[in-house]
Amino acid sequence: MMCKIFYEQHLPVLLLIALVSISGCTEHGPIEKTDVVGKYETSMRITNCFVELYPDGTYTESYIRCTRERFNSSLEEPDGIFVYGSDSDSEQFVYVKIKFENLTNSGKWEYKSINGKAFLILTDFMFDEIPGLTKKMKGDWTVQVKKTLAGKLRLDAIPELNYYYVKKCL
Repeated sequence: MMCKIFYEQHLPVLLLIALVSISGCTEHGPIEKTDVVGKYETSMRITNCFVELYPDGTYTESYIRCTRERFNSSLEEPDGIFVYGSDSDSEQFVYVKIKFENLTNSGKWEYKSINGKAFLILTDFMFDEIPGLTKKMKGDWTVQVKKTLAGKLRLDAIPELNYYYVKKCL
């Protein structure tokens, strides 16, 4: 009787624990080199960036850059997507052309395990500019591979801004 009452009161918690333990992309435990292979997606919706790590030690990075170009006159018709509105200073219509570019980059990656922690070193990695936050940079990137409570792998790009890449499950 006591056991039945315990399960009835704690069933939601037990189900949550069971769900967390079986979900995710990887098993719980140490992160191995074979675990990190796969496609990662950025957490920020400002930029749409993907990194794919291949078993041969190479990677491909692809992202979509959005740029804006301002037009002060309605006489010039911009091609592509554009929006218009009133400029608060001059109260004239301002047209803004929005352009999307698909960019790719590639390089090599290496796995290191230091004191039981997994790290990746990506050579020639490209960080695109996040307006108001970062500048465009290219160079070697050393990042710790972490595992979320759900078992998904995560690469912290800028932890202070909660900007990271998370491995997509297939």
